[in-house]
Parts: sequence; C-alpha cells; structure tokens
Amino acid sequence: MSRRIQAAAIGREAAAGVIVGLSAVIYSLSYGALLFSGPLAPYVGFGITITLITAVVGALFGWFSERSFIAGPDSNTISVQASLLAGLGAMSLGGEEKINLAVATVFLTALVSALAFYLVARARLSSLVRYIPFSVMAGFLASTGWLMTSGALNIISGTPLSLTGLQTFLANPMHPELAAGVLIAAALFGLTNRVPAAVLIPLVMLTATVGVNLFLAAGLCAAPACSPEMWLFPRMQDLQWRAPWNLAWHARDVGYILANLPALLVVSFVALLTTLISVASLELNYHKEFDLNKVLKVHAGTALASAALGGFFGLVSIGRTMLNKTTGGGAIAGTIAASMCLAMLLGAGPVVAYVPKAALGGLVLFLGFGMLKQWLWDQRRATRPVEFAQILLIVVLVANYGFLVGFSAGLLIACVVFVVSYNVAEPVADQSSTCWTTAQ
Repeated sequence: MSRRIQAAAIGREAAAGVIVGLSAVIYSLSYGALLFSGPLAPYVGFGITITLITAVVGALFGWFSERSFIAGPDSNTISVQASLLAGLGAMSLGGEEKINLAVATVFLTALVSALAFYLVARARLSSLVRYIPFSVMAGFLASTGWLMTSGALNIISGTPLSLTGLQTFLANPMHPELAAGVLIAAALFGLTNRVPAAVLIPLVMLTATVGVNLFLAAGLCAAPACSPEMWLFPRMQDLQWRAPWNLAWHARDVGYILANLPALLVVSFVALLTTLISVASLELNYHKEFDLNKVLKVHAGTALASAALGGFFGLVSIGRTMLNKTTGGGAIAGTIAASMCLAMLLGAGPVVAYVPKAALGGLVLFLGFGMLKQWLWDQRRATRPVEFAQILLIVVLVANYGFLVGFSAGLLIACVVFVVSYNVAEPVADQSSTCWTTAQ
C-alpha cells in the first residue's frame, strides 16, 4: 500500500512539474520578447535567455520556502525594466555596445533588488503587509484572475480581455482554436468535482495535445482554420547568452546607469511590493501564514543566483504557484519544471512546437476564471456592498492601468471608507482602530 501511495505521489509531482514547466517556458518566451522589445528587438534571443534562466532558478524556490511555491519572471517588473531598456534607443551605440549595456543594466537591477529584499527582511518590516484591508487583498487576487484569464485568451488566439483584443476578435471572429480552449476549460470545470485535479489536469492536457496533433496531421481541415501556426506554439528562436563576468564596463555605460538609478530603484520597489502582496494573498488561499521575512531573504538569494548566471530576478507567481498546488505538486515538481526550462536553454526548444495553444491556454483560463469566481463573484454575498464595490473597482483599475495603480487606489479608498464608517458608526468594544487590518 505504501508503495502505491509513493508511486501516486511521484506521479502527481511529475505531472505537476511538466505542466508548470511548460507554463514557465511559454511565459518566459513572452516576457523575454517584452524585455528586449523596441530598439532591442533584433536581439530578442538575449531576452529569452535571461527570462529562461530566471525561470530555472525561480522554479527551485520551493526547496527554500513553502514547498509548492514557484517563482519566475514577473510581468510587472519585466514591463518596468523594458521601459528602462527602451532608453537605449536614444543612444548612438553599436550592436555589441547596446547588448553589453542592456545586459549590464539587467544585472545591476537584479543586484539592487536583491539588496532591497534583504534589507527589508533584515529590518523585519515585511509583516506590515498583513495590515492591508481584506477588500484590497481580495481585489488583488481577483485582478490576478482577470489577468490570467486575459493572458489565456491571448495565448490561445491573441485576443486578450481588452479593447484591442475585442477589436481583433470582431475583425476576425473565426477562431476555432479559441473555441477549443474554452471547451478544455469547460471540461476541467465540469469534471473538477468528480476527478482529482492531480489526475484530471494531466489527463485533459495529454488528451488535448495528442488529439490536436493527430487532427492536424490527418489533414482533415484546410488552412487557415487548421494551420499549425494557429494551433501550435512557434519554434523558439536562436538563444544568445552574455555572461556577467564577460561584461565590458565603459565610462559611458556607468554614466547611463547612474542617470537611470532612480528607475532601477522603482523596479526594486515594484518587485518588493508585488512580492509581499502576492505572498500575503496566497496566505488567504493556503489558509496559513508564511514567514514573510524568510520569503524575502529567499528572494534575495535567488535574485543573486539568477544574476550570477546571467538572468533577472524572479518573484513568487500566484498563477504558477496555484497551478502547482492544484495539480498536487511540491518542490519536486518545481525541480522538474526547472529541468524543462533548462532543457529549452540547451536546445530542446523544438518540442514546444508540438504543444497546442488551446491546451495550455485552456488550463490557464480554467485557473484564472476560478480565481475570478472565488474572489469576485462569490464575494458579492460574502462581503458588504461597499467592500464588494472596492474589489470590483480594483479589478477595473488593474485591468486598465496595472497592479501598482490598482493597489494604491484600492488602499486609499479602503482607508477613506474606514474613516467615514468609523466616524458614522457607534464605537464597538472590539472594533479595530486602524484601516490596515486584513480580514483573515
């Protein structure tokens, strides 16, 4: 009996690792393209290498913290860093100089962020995040669900939940791959209460992958509706790598970095805030408290390790962590995911071309919609109308302006609502006197 239990546990870890690893690879490709966009677009191979290295190190995060935690490149920090690197376009640099300065900037940003993580943890200030109101935390989680849902639709058919995505869809509403992704998500929803997630998700993913590839190979449908480009992920581009110890430092490079030091500090601040909010939000899903100072120290260590290998710093990902937890994975699954990302770096990229967009996108759609249901739809009855309005407003703000704006506005509104309610209501003996209390 014990051997059967052990075999089942290994099977769950393996299945979870493959799914999480595949998700990490796909997100790394998109984040790498975002990081080296604009004037650095011709050198996108460097950007993808940086994000894949970050994903390798981040996937091992669970060995040093909560076992099912998965870290990796994050959209918030990558987008801010990409804006910083876009300034290279205004400089008259050759290709070699431009790449050298870009990699050096990424390297130094990771070091500055690692220092910020460590100093906040050393000062034991991270627990302040637990005083954030419940409505703000729920809004953050619901916003994560929205962005996961939008990202899933973008993965499947390039039609995210945005005005641009809607216009793209209306211009060409024939998206059979989108219908397939929605069907996969619906199948997961319909069977999730009957079949354990650790069995259901790998089974559905494998069935969808084999089915789509056999269907395309049979030639039963003509292009463009059944073209491989529409249904499958493209082959990875040639990857390029620049080791930190091989960087050349010039006076002009140092001047550029010093001039943009405030921007480096902004990236570090966004990273710190995103990390603390994400981990505090995961406490609601895990129904337990984590040692936030320890989590920050692990972030500092992984940031240093990633930077030393030529990567960026990774943050705990709510989406990939919940994917790992839902499929029954732990630190072993993270190791398998890291191995998959490493394999991509070592030449296994063509395997990605056999993965259907609908399979991975449908799974992410299932998880994103589930978070929307739990933290938005279900809260309409579990919270007061004013709190539900705050959650909804945060989702709208995050969807349009990003996490930082949504979180800041939600926090400010929550404090104003608390002050007004406190002044209107009669004093209650056990009522908290602060607007920062998080409902547990």
